[in-house]
Amino acid sequence: MVSEEIEQLSALGFKGSIIHLFPMGYEPVVDKARKLEHQIFGVVYMSHRGCKLFNELFQTLLEYALTLHVDGVIVGATEQDKIRSARAKLGKKMLIISPGIGAQGPSPGSALRMGADFEIVGRAITMSHKPRQVAINIAKSQVMEYERGGRA
Repeated sequence: MVSEEIEQLSALGFKGSIIHLFPMGYEPVVDKARKLEHQIFGVVYMSHRGCKLFNELFQTLLEYALTLHVDGVIVGATEQDKIRSARAKLGKKMLIISPGIGAQGPSPGSALRMGADFEIVGRAITMSHKPRQVAINIAKSQVMEYERGGRA
């Protein structure tokens, strides 16, 4: 089923998808994605409170992501030690994308400082009364973190 969805998304022009790694058994999905030049990002940790199973299985999901050779992982920004741990485990092999910036507490640039490659800041912008200004402020904060040396 997921392989078919990847195929449909690729046909529509999408270049990547996020999948939850919990079910495991995604080798055929990743193989299909590679043939379609479609990137796969696996969720290894969520940014919302109460994600107990992600916390318990974090290392297992990271190992599985490495085994699958996905293009990157999703590591929520609310537990920044998880980002640092993921970067230590993955090295430069995969991208780390961190959701939860702003809307769930972490400040712009904080996930980048811990080793993330990108921060997801959508709700911080879309829920603002001044989205343009918020987007500019977020970008400035991220640049400042980068110029300060960024990663821990």
